[in-house]
Amino acid sequence: MNEIRFYRDSEGAPRAEAKAPALEGLARFLESDIQDDRSSCIDLLGEIISNTAGAAPLEFIGNSWILSYSKEFAALANHADEDADAIPLPPETVAQAIREWLEFIG
Repeated sequence: MNEIRFYRDSEGAPRAEAKAPALEGLARFLESDIQDDRSSCIDLLGEIISNTAGAAPLEFIGNSWILSYSKEFAALANHADEDADAIPLPPETVAQAIREWLEFIG
């Protein structure tokens, strides 16, 4: 994908930096809501993979973000900012970013 750069800060915390402004919310979601939690990342990726076309969207509520995901549509909403609009994202971009984040956090 290479649209989000992953790195660890000086304290060893995983960080994500979007190369495109449209993916900034997704980068923030990964670092604030998934963080270094391999188990949560595996569970979320498993739900994404098992979500079938036409199925009800799954909803993942994290620390700061709510991810709505289906094979047809994905969106992120920051529940700390009730006035902000949800950010629509291509489902395959979300799935790929979560897969790459899992590889990164090991």
